[in-house]
Parts: sequence; C-alpha cells; structure tokens
Amino acid sequence: MGLEFAWGGGTGTTHYYPGSGINTQAANAIDTSPNYYLWGAGNTCTYSGLPRWGDYLTVRTYQADPTRWIAAGYAMKGGNCGATGAYPEPHNVLFS
Repeated sequence: MGLEFAWGGGTGTTHYYPGSGINTQAANAIDTSPNYYLWGAGNTCTYSGLPRWGDYLTVRTYQADPTRWIAAGYAMKGGNCGATGAYPEPHNVLFS
C-alpha cells in the first residue's frame, strides 16, 4: 500500500513547514510514519488570513514497470509563501 500527502501549516517554528511525504507499507500493517518526507522552509500561504497548505495529489502506476508506482509532491522553499525568493520544489518518487 502506498500514499502521498501534503502536510504543513501554521507560522513560526512551532508548526510543520509546508512539505510532502510518501508512506509505503504492507497492506496488513499499520504504520503512519512517512518513509520519505520533503521538508519545506518558510511559512505556509494564507487564505482569508488562515494559514493553509495542501493540494490534490495522486499516486499512479508507473507505465514503464507496472509493478512500481510513481508519486509527485512538493515543498515550499526559499522563504515564506508569497515572499520574494519563495518557490515550490517538486519531487517525483518511484516506489514498489
């Protein structure tokens, strides 16, 4: 079983910075810690004054090898969202 997620929010150093994670595990296991996490840097964007972070993300079968999967995620880097120098850093992750 595999999943990809976006996670983060809040402001300052007491909240997770906007990033993405991948979690793979056996279907009969319960493990909620990510195997891979792309840490962000800076604070999240706001929507009507509320800190928000997230997007619709997906995992798909890797067409070159149907026994593997591919997921894409991203993290905010270079500063606070909306500030000069801030940018999203995308990553593709291939797993089986």
